[in-house]
Amino acid sequence: VPAIVLAADGEDEPAPLTGIVSVGPGDRLALPADTAYTARQDGGVPAVALVAVILPAGEGDADPAADIARDAVGLTVQPLGEGVAAVLPPGRAAVTLERFVLTTGLGVPSYPGPVLVAVEAGGFASTLDAGDIQLAPAGRADAQPTVAPGQAFAVATGDAVFFPEGMEATPPLTGDGDLVLLRLGILPLPAASSPAGATDDGTFAVGATVVVTTPGLRLRAMPMTDGAILAELAAGQLLVVTGPPATGTGLIWYPVQDPNNPAVTGFVAANFVAPLD
Repeated sequence: VPAIVLAADGEDEPAPLTGIVSVGPGDRLALPADTAYTARQDGGVPAVALVAVILPAGEGDADPAADIARDAVGLTVQPLGEGVAAVLPPGRAAVTLERFVLTTGLGVPSYPGPVLVAVEAGGFASTLDAGDIQLAPAGRADAQPTVAPGQAFAVATGDAVFFPEGMEATPPLTGDGDLVLLRLGILPLPAASSPAGATDDGTFAVGATVVVTTPGLRLRAMPMTDGAILAELAAGQLLVVTGPPATGTGLIWYPVQDPNNPAVTGFVAANFVAPLD
């Protein structure tokens, strides 16, 4: 199975690659299961990578971070958190890894699938409405399911929290300072053979709801890659198609609108959205 490199610009097509692959700052490297590879650091400055690993859940006190680092020379692993999902989305799914900086007055956005949130700086509090969550306090990566529906919880710098069934948006943040989060999620996607909201020729119908599948997807003022950037959209965000597709700079684009904020409109590349079931 080939590795897949995603360039830093969210509008570049994922490219299957084999052989020697070089990655640098801003690049994203996806390694599907059973991909054999070795990694080598050729630069004079230590390389820092943010790594997410999805593994079958082990028994007892298994430590995935220790397993990864056991046979690696010169590798230091700092666990940020972990969680155990009893069930993953069936069929197609997108794995997303994002970094958020939220200012006072903004809430932590919702996510429709299993999601792990690690706090890089700041903190937030919320109340669990349904389901359960798993907390990983700073200094230990193993998740502890300690919160039941109706209970409040709070996380601070270094803590992590896992939502096995997705998370609801939190109330707006209060207090001083920004909240910086790392978010790893598994986003369920509709089956490729029967996309909801698509017309007979495979395009999205006007009025269809689509979901962003690529973190940092750029909403542009015009249907072209050099169109003005109006916003960077989070994976999982919903959009409504407001008109027919257009072509520009080798891509197909759709005019869209944020259903929760009708003032937010623009164009997105079709490669990085999917119809919502």
